[in-house]
Amino acid sequence: MLRLLSVILITAAGLLLAITSVQAQSGLLRDRLLSELERTDQVISRAREVVLTASSSQAKLAYDQAVTLQTEAQERFRLGPGGGNWDVSAKLTLQARVRAQEAIAAARDSQQNETALLRRLERASDVLDQARDAMGRTDQQVLEALYESARRNLDRAWEFYREQQYRAAVKLANQVERAAEKIQQAINRDAQRGQNFERQLENVRRFMDQVRQQTADCEDPQASQLMEQARRAFSLAEQVEAEGQREAALRALQNCRELIDQASRGCTGGSDLQRRYERLVDQTDRLAEDVVPGDSRSAHLLQQAREQLDLAHRYLEAGQIQAAVAALKAAQLSLDELQRRTQNNIR
Repeated sequence: MLRLLSVILITAAGLLLAITSVQAQSGLLRDRLLSELERTDQVISRAREVVLTASSSQAKLAYDQAVTLQTEAQERFRLGPGGGNWDVSAKLTLQARVRAQEAIAAARDSQQNETALLRRLERASDVLDQARDAMGRTDQQVLEALYESARRNLDRAWEFYREQQYRAAVKLANQVERAAEKIQQAINRDAQRGQNFERQLENVRRFMDQVRQQTADCEDPQASQLMEQARRAFSLAEQVEAEGQREAALRALQNCRELIDQASRGCTGGSDLQRRYERLVDQTDRLAEDVVPGDSRSAHLLQQAREQLDLAHRYLEAGQIQAAVAALKAAQLSLDELQRRTQNNIR
């Protein structure tokens, strides 16, 4: 009897120890799972603050999924450890935490994209305004339609931005910037042509001054009459250029040059060197319009040609024929290479 009682007491003591151990392990597991649930709640709370201030459907979807998963995880926790509820709860709360973190990332990406798009639209507005100001300083009526189309696209881009249709807004902003760039390039080309015209005008003025002295010395009435016609053609070129009629100005200037050349031939019997000089000047002005911006070699060749032509002009005025021939030959070599480069660029 005593032996049996001893066995029962030992067994009871062992069972009590086992029960105590299970309870201790269950308490640790409960505390650990509760800590994980609280961590997920904190991440979801941060996600809520970020998602509410962002305009991202992706972030909103991820946040809603996180909330649903966490709700199920908490329900499984409340049901107790039986039936694997706590194992499921642990898995669900980790999944909820991941989705909440994805919601935060998506919301921040959306905010960054929205900020970048806002800067893009502001930049498009600035460059279009600059193009408008540049158009106001020149006679660029042909660009008006391009500008108005770009302005309408910019207005639509802002509408898409306000409606959170960011991809469409970016596409239109790109179109606006390209249109503004085209307008500015056209204005720059016109300004460059204006500078070339001024150089041509100055060259013809110098030629006319030179030949006027020749015609005064030879006292040829026909030459004097041609020079008077040349003077009127020169004045017409200046007038129509001031009115923005570039093509008409070029035609008048060409007519002036031809009249001067006729007057020169009438007094001197013709000057091959002078005509060669004028042809090279014309070639230089034409090639200058085809030089690609940033092509340093072409710019250097153009500068060399102009310097040699200036030397040739001074030598011709001084009657230094051999020196003039050498300068014209050097200018021709530079222009030949420049012409090859510009043709290659055009192709």
